[in-house]
Amino acid sequence: MNVAMSIVNWPAMVKGINDAHKLQVRYMRGQMSREAKAIRKKFINEQLRGRPGIAAQGKLSKGNNVWTHVEGDSPKTIAGHIGISRILNVHEQGITIHAKNSKGLMYLRGAKTGKGKGPIIAVSPIVRIPARLKFRALVATEAPKALAKVHAAGVRAVDQAISTQLKKSVQGLKI
Repeated sequence: MNVAMSIVNWPAMVKGINDAHKLQVRYMRGQMSREAKAIRKKFINEQLRGRPGIAAQGKLSKGNNVWTHVEGDSPKTIAGHIGISRILNVHEQGITIHAKNSKGLMYLRGAKTGKGKGPIIAVSPIVRIPARLKFRALVATEAPKALAKVHAAGVRAVDQAISTQLKKSVQGLKI
């Protein structure tokens, strides 16, 4: 069985294919950016506003230490990056701090006094910060849903660009 197809307005069809690529990249980058920001917002609301994460104060509670970035100029190279600062990474992985001085004691000073000139509030040989944040686990659970939405945005863009050019091609036909 042979199928033949003739395209009357070939230049419009080629323009539709070229437009589809540009529109697809724009739609996919936009969707990737929205999804990365949604994951960022979910992390801030769930993990930086008290239990089960940390009760952050100031800049930490606003999410200034959580960043997102989207890159790529073709559908195959589009990538979204989301990350956390070093201070949040300490709370993500946990850390143990040992005293360096000869007596083996650390002097912990009040945080609001500035430059450590406040009163001593604790003396300890070791400080443990437990792993409390679940940033990587959140990204791992949310990423498949986000990638499905990015894929759907790419399909929607191609469909829109091709159908727009097909409509223009059909409008030019006289039967």
